Amino acid sequence: MVKNILILGAGFCGLRTARLLSKRLKDPNYKITIVDKTPDHVFRADLYEVATAFNKEITDQCLTRLANTVATPIDELIDHDKVTFLRDEVTKIDPKGQKIHFKSHKPLPYEYLVLALGSAKNYYDIPGLEKHSFGLKNVDDALAINCHLDQFFHKLYDKKSTRPVSITVGGGGATGVETAAELTTAIINLCKKYHYPSEQVTIQLVEGTSELAALGPRGTAIVLKRLKKLGIKVHLNSFIVQATPTKITIKTGEKTNILRSDITIWTGGVQVSPLITKTFKGPLKVDRHLRTRLSKRIFAGGDNAYFPDPSNPRRPLPMLAQIANDEGSTIAHNLLATIRKRRLIPYHHVPYLYLLPLGRRYAILKYKNFILKGHWLWFLRRLVTLKYALSILPFFTALTRWHHTTKIFMKND
Repeated sequence: MVKNILILGAGFCGLRTARLLSKRLKDPNYKITIVDKTPDHVFRADLYEVATAFNKEITDQCLTRLANTVATPIDELIDHDKVTFLRDEVTKIDPKGQKIHFKSHKPLPYEYLVLALGSAKNYYDIPGLEKHSFGLKNVDDALAINCHLDQFFHKLYDKKSTRPVSITVGGGGATGVETAAELTTAIINLCKKYHYPSEQVTIQLVEGTSELAALGPRGTAIVLKRLKKLGIKVHLNSFIVQATPTKITIKTGEKTNILRSDITIWTGGVQVSPLITKTFKGPLKVDRHLRTRLSKRIFAGGDNAYFPDPSNPRRPLPMLAQIANDEGSTIAHNLLATIRKRRLIPYHHVPYLYLLPLGRRYAILKYKNFILKGHWLWFLRRLVTLKYALSILPFFTALTRWHHTTKIFMKND
């Protein structure tokens, strides 16, 4: 009887696990299935570029080209002789019965399970925020922002209006900072396109802590200086407590302010997949081999795994692509070792290069306590993207796509 290895989620962790297993697992008694509700693997680190990319005109072809800069069909990334891709939504995880239930297909039993379902937006029950803001978690979100920005300024042009406009980015993590910085050039281009005075546009960033992009005091000071140079108003230690179609209410300490916000982009909250939370009653804690404490047949990685940060064991590792990719490698190795009854290896989190683009081909790099800044780092960030593309695509396909993508993104700079 064939035994199923089910991998839920085709993000960085899930895809890495599936690809390594397909290369190394030779036992015909096992079948590998990767499940995702969307047809594409998405390089989410560049979603902010899609959201802010400039288009001379909005067409279906243009939006498809934009989507293709970050989305690659999962079917193109797997060996179909060894891996089955099931496009469906997981509705229930049954650890006791060792079954997975789906929206459209019949339940599948599993011998081993990999949980890599990613995360979801979190609006923290802030009144009006979900209804009156744009999220930035997937390709559709990014395209929605891009189209709305264009349509917004087009309407001002039709009305011959030059009234002041305010755009808010909620959340000063990496995505929020990148988006706010890149918006500055996107707005200049849109203003030229629709003959609108760019000095009438205010971009503001609201962050609930005293840090930006989790870079610590020194890194925050550098980012803050850069954002102010770009003309972005930054509100630190401030929380959005209410949102309407044209305004946000922020609270800074005991002080409450109402700010105009014609467009609000929310990047300030993510949560572990609700299905994971519902099934396991909270964060999914894993051992040093990335197995869940509930069952040694269930592995978890990426945003689904609660693995203590060595630098601060009281908090989990951050939800970053590099970490998810590395965890996928460890899961593949340990799953194979389990099948072969060999020794498992512990997951070792190693310090990584943290590259943060800050608009107009400028970026900051942090490695441990070492920080650099400059325009050449933006190109280094693009090379990191190329390296990832080369890891999942044939050489010339990866190079061609990377060149095409970089060319599109550079138009906004």
